[in-house]
Amino acid sequence: MAESLTLADVINEGKKNFSIVLVDDDTAVLDVINKVLSKNGYLCRVAGDGDEALNLIAESQCDLIITDIRMPKCDGLHLARAINKSNRQAKIIFMTGYAKSQNIAETVECRPVGFLEKPFQPQNLLRLVDSAFDDWQASHEQEKYNTILSDAVIKKTKQITTQDERLIAEREMLEGILSHSYFGVIAVDTELTIALLSKCALMLLGRNDLDPYKCYGKKIADVFIDEHCLSILSLHSKVLYDGRLHGATYRDTSGRWIELTAYPIVGKDNIKNIVFIVADYTERRKTEENVRHLAMIGEQAGEGIAMTDLDYTITFVNPVWRKDHGYGIDDELVGQPLKLFHSAEQWEAEILPIVEEVRQSDYHAGKVSHTRGDGSQFLTETRVTLLRDDQAVPCGFIWFAIDITERERQAEEQRELESQMQHSKRLEAVGSLAAGIAHEINTPIQFVGDNTHFLADAFKSLETLIDCYDKMWQAIKAGQDIATLEEQKAQAEKEADLEYHKEEVPQAIEQTLEGVSRVSKIVRAMRDFSHQGQGEKSLADINKMLESTLTVARNELKYVSDVETVFDPGLPEIDCYQSDLNQVFLNILVNAAHAIAEVVGDSPQEKGKITITTGHDDDNVMITIADTGCGIPQAVQGRVYEHFFTTKEVGKGTGQGLSISRKIVVEKHGGTLNFESEEGEGTTFFITLPISSPSADETIKEPVFGE
Repeated sequence: MAESLTLADVINEGKKNFSIVLVDDDTAVLDVINKVLSKNGYLCRVAGDGDEALNLIAESQCDLIITDIRMPKCDGLHLARAINKSNRQAKIIFMTGYAKSQNIAETVECRPVGFLEKPFQPQNLLRLVDSAFDDWQASHEQEKYNTILSDAVIKKTKQITTQDERLIAEREMLEGILSHSYFGVIAVDTELTIALLSKCALMLLGRNDLDPYKCYGKKIADVFIDEHCLSILSLHSKVLYDGRLHGATYRDTSGRWIELTAYPIVGKDNIKNIVFIVADYTERRKTEENVRHLAMIGEQAGEGIAMTDLDYTITFVNPVWRKDHGYGIDDELVGQPLKLFHSAEQWEAEILPIVEEVRQSDYHAGKVSHTRGDGSQFLTETRVTLLRDDQAVPCGFIWFAIDITERERQAEEQRELESQMQHSKRLEAVGSLAAGIAHEINTPIQFVGDNTHFLADAFKSLETLIDCYDKMWQAIKAGQDIATLEEQKAQAEKEADLEYHKEEVPQAIEQTLEGVSRVSKIVRAMRDFSHQGQGEKSLADINKMLESTLTVARNELKYVSDVETVFDPGLPEIDCYQSDLNQVFLNILVNAAHAIAEVVGDSPQEKGKITITTGHDDDNVMITIADTGCGIPQAVQGRVYEHFFTTKEVGKGTGQGLSISRKIVVEKHGGTLNFESEEGEGTTFFITLPISSPSADETIKEPVFGE
């Protein structure tokens, strides 16, 4: 008879194949650990640092590394990271004489199976090594053990003999196998009498207090209670009924999920035994639930979601993605290339650079055009995220897309409306000043007309005198007597009042030219304000723009205030929308005039004052417009930029001036518009404009009011 293997023989044989590498710069520590492990049947190789250990591991298989954390050259943490990065399956136990929380925290990312604080007891070392060996043996022998188990149960059930020694040896071997398995095993006969029971099965089914050997021969109901017993009884009945494999999953009172599988062991004519495999299903169920929840979220999300592998092959799309791209529920999209939704040119020029960016930075967001199934295009707001597995290795991409075609169309309409409103406001501002502008034009036109009439009359008078001079010249050339003509000349000169005209005509001409110049200046200013422009920035002189604005608003200002300008002569030109800024200046100046009018009245004996100051620094041009008006009440200062909000009486203000001004300064120019105001004292507006245009993605932070 062949010698029977004992459980100890199986375990010791396994230890010879369990490769351990010890790493420490202290040879004394290596000797002690090597002796302890060798005494317990383990074979070890030693290394003085991480680099030497990596060379040993490269030469042959390594299943467990016991390493010090702090070592010269390559330390334990670098060694562990190198092992994890190379995807080797070796487990790691860290040792250290510096057991600080920081050291322990640094090792977590390396996923060690144990941590030893020097000096440590040999039994603590053996406990960790034995545990690692058990895990290794279970993972490497799982398939063999399952086969052995199945064959052993079937074969041993058929070949039961009176050979007690052999039966005991075989049972010991089988129980040794089961003791190292991560799942539990229960074998019963048709009457539910226990024939085989592993310690793991007892632990998983809540009876860790029992000895499995003492349960042999007992009924299932005498060992297991509650939901465990009911589940075993139910599966037992089903297997006996149809002779097929059956399974069930359920949650026990501790909250753990159990997976129970039952299959028959058939004898010559009928079922002899039923084997139950018991497994902890908790973690797997959590994973399945997470996947199910993510799928449910994807199905119910309000934006299109698609997932692809690293080769851009679609692995998932939600209903919104299908709908937006013009595909139905029956259209098979999984397995199709993502470039299905983009033209070939766009894929090469736009999508592939986006993907490359995501590979580098894990994320991209922006506007991307997509193609529907019918070939039509639509604009999306797209976000792309790199997917990683539980080892942080990239495994795919997830694409989020929101159809913003309608939103962009509405935004474009809104921008067009705002542009029209600004233009209308500019025309309205000029229109509200029309009477004053007409008066300003009327005055120079009046004296231009008067002087023109004067010059016409003067010319008629001089025309008679010129005729007389011509006759005398002709008579002189003919040698005739001019005595009579001299009397006529004297009379014509008297009537023409030649001395008077010599003095007045130059003045009349000068006044006429001045009037024409004043009218031309006003007309140019009006044209600047009423012209919508080409929507492009250009270099402009802020000082000249302010002077032009003062010209247009002169009649509105001159009756209630004096205007003082303190212009920076070295003010640089800035890149701006000129007509828009003219409107801002006009809005603020007209508001200042109205505020002063509330203080001094319509026919003031003493006027208020508006002071306009310009200056600059390296980056910005600053404009200050201060008035001595009534000021803005503290209670409403926070609302002055609200659309359609006004403190003026009905018919005098629309509430759009400062709202539009703020959009122009802040949003269109990247500047700031602030103010300070004290009720009864006046208001000062501060405008800051960048000398050069800000970048398109620069964020401008602007307070609602005040500094």
